[in-house]
Amino acid sequence: MRSRLVGFIFVLLLSFHMLAQESYFGWKVGYNKTALKGENSGNVSLSPRNTFSSAFVLSTQMRSLPIGFSLEPGYILKGTQIDHDTLDYKFHYLNMPVLLDVYPVKRLKLSLGVEIARLLSAKNLANDSTRQNIISTYDKRWEVSAAIGASLSVSYFMDLGIRYNTALSQISNQDAIIDRKNLFNQYTQLFILFKIAN
Repeated sequence: MRSRLVGFIFVLLLSFHMLAQESYFGWKVGYNKTALKGENSGNVSLSPRNTFSSAFVLSTQMRSLPIGFSLEPGYILKGTQIDHDTLDYKFHYLNMPVLLDVYPVKRLKLSLGVEIARLLSAKNLANDSTRQNIISTYDKRWEVSAAIGASLSVSYFMDLGIRYNTALSQISNQDAIIDRKNLFNQYTQLFILFKIAN
């Protein structure tokens, strides 16, 4: 089922790419504020984590309409900072945002879509630099989330933007150590997009 979905998305984007007036490849780097959310107040305090992301970008715009599509396969570090000496969660993901782009005015792009992500590893990194694999707790390997954002073309080769993302699926049913259940990821991202080829 997932392979069919990925294949359909690829064919759809290829079709729009062939009809596009303007398209480009690019490389995007992001600075993120990621958070782990869940039910219960818990016995420890969770704080947002500063992380980074990187992605390859394919973006197309229709010939006769102010709309287009973007595909952004890449990597993102998610997780949370925990008010506890031996707890510090980091989640490594491969992700694929698939976005509908709207161009209300020249140089401004509004984006809305979904992000499909695959959890590569989930680690607890304690203050003494020991690492503990917590993938048995954070065992929901696939994540689907909603994304909304905006970007401004500051030059022919560079865009600056912001994006908000919240998961529609859980990463774990329960984490007894931090006393939370129904856990999911959120992040806000500031990014720079470098256009490599137009």
